[in-house]
Amino acid sequence: MAARHLSLSLFVGLLAAIALLYWDDLELLRESITSVNRVRVQGQDAENEAKRVRGQNDTNNESPVELDKPTSNQTDGVDVTIEGVDDVETTGDGHAESLRTQGSANESSRDSPVCRPHFRAATNSSNPWSDQVKFKRIYFYHFRKAGGTNLRIYLGKVAAHHGLEYGVTEYGVAETPGEHPLPTLYVTIMREPVARSISHFKYEGRWDCRELVYNSTFHPTDENARKIEDWNETYGFEKSSCRYKKEGYKFHMTTCAVNCYSQWAAGLSCPWWEPPEHPGPGPEGYPKRKETPIAKQYDVAKAKLLSYNLIVITEWLKYPDYITSLERFFATPNFKSKHNSPWCEIQSHNANAKNPLNMSDATREKLTNLNAVDIHLYNELRSCSFPDYSIPAFDPTRFESNDTLRVDLGVYQKKLAISGKDGRRLKHRSWIRS
Repeated sequence: MAARHLSLSLFVGLLAAIALLYWDDLELLRESITSVNRVRVQGQDAENEAKRVRGQNDTNNESPVELDKPTSNQTDGVDVTIEGVDDVETTGDGHAESLRTQGSANESSRDSPVCRPHFRAATNSSNPWSDQVKFKRIYFYHFRKAGGTNLRIYLGKVAAHHGLEYGVTEYGVAETPGEHPLPTLYVTIMREPVARSISHFKYEGRWDCRELVYNSTFHPTDENARKIEDWNETYGFEKSSCRYKKEGYKFHMTTCAVNCYSQWAAGLSCPWWEPPEHPGPGPEGYPKRKETPIAKQYDVAKAKLLSYNLIVITEWLKYPDYITSLERFFATPNFKSKHNSPWCEIQSHNANAKNPLNMSDATREKLTNLNAVDIHLYNELRSCSFPDYSIPAFDPTRFESNDTLRVDLGVYQKKLAISGKDGRRLKHRSWIRS
């Protein structure tokens, strides 16, 4: 009897050891199976979102855009090849299809919010655009490291000057025009994608900002810096990843190296996992990682951005006439007022000044090709060249002011000078009036 109990104990112990050995595999499998049914619709969501955004833009007449065949764009003297979108895996209910006719907020990409900003309000009604509904809110989507901090603060001043609500998103998915209950004027800013990516690497990719800001014993050098050659994934140094909650996945991207505009604007780069055909230990038994094809993300991003009222181009801000046109558009002066630097900006700038980044032509070309989809998007939206744009003057009849939100410009400017980190305290109107 004792021997039987001993054998049973050994058997139970062996089972426990096997379970412990493959615990990570079992946990990964369990998590994937419980989450897959919740997130498999992501590919279909991409299609539905594109259709919904395009529904606001059914006046489009431009030629179809196809990215499934190799295409070349020229940027900074480097040939960019867009290829391989059909190689990206997706869900069973949606495949990597070439990009067809995109929604346009106007009649063509030449009339994009870069070239032809406007004061028409996006709606969710059968008539997607309205010249009658008055704006009560300004919204700014802050693409990271595109030069948006100054514009973000300036738009806060615009909203206060005209008595409007003000909304900002950074890190998360860009708001779709027409989805907010208040009639909203939509604004964002874009910078050449490769320049933006390199700037992002120098800002918080090369060294950890927390080390630069909080660790007084840390001295940035070439030896302890991360390499630009490794800055080649969607999330910077790693592939996209999102935490899955009970309510589903939540897109949130702080660092990004590759096709960042398409990801931030669409908010569809969270991966998911499908169960293996034969679960078990080893690679063949692991869940399979799936991603929404970048072509679909581009589709949603372009349709959404074409529905914005104004897209500012960072490279054009060096031209005084462009600045003047923007100030006339918002009827608010001092677009380029000096503000406090964003968190980590001074420290990372000084670190890069002491240790200049040496980037080979091969690395730059690789990063350019990795960002081919975003370069294509950027070139389409910025289809006009400077100064071939037409920015209208502010139209007070298109706005409905709320006097309880209005702040005198002089008071606002004084508060801005003492507001601290990049003026974010200015979103609290009660503090401005105090």
